[in-house]
Amino acid sequence: MTELDQARSEANRDAGIAHAVGGAEIKEPGWIEAALKYLERYPYNKFMTEELRLWSHANGLPHPSNNRVWGGVVRVAHNRGLITHKGYNNVRNPKAHSTPASVWEKS
Repeated sequence: MTELDQARSEANRDAGIAHAVGGAEIKEPGWIEAALKYLERYPYNKFMTEELRLWSHANGLPHPSNNRVWGGVVRVAHNRGLITHKGYNNVRNPKAHSTPASVWEKS
């Protein structure tokens, strides 16, 4: 294996998301579906996951066992055709060091 391996990187991402989703569903069954309902109610058409996450928790969605589960929420929403990838923008969370992240649009 080389240091730069796209397939391995994507597999590790997917495994991490699956682990976080599994943990959230064990702790609170139905959490993913509840999060998807908050996505439907989110008042803006374009968003970044961090914005959706903060809004959802401020409006009553319980916090998951790990914030990485939000990757699973977005993955499910995208696979169901609820959202479309529209590009990238830098996150505003200071702990994330302005890293680029996906911008989504509700379908």
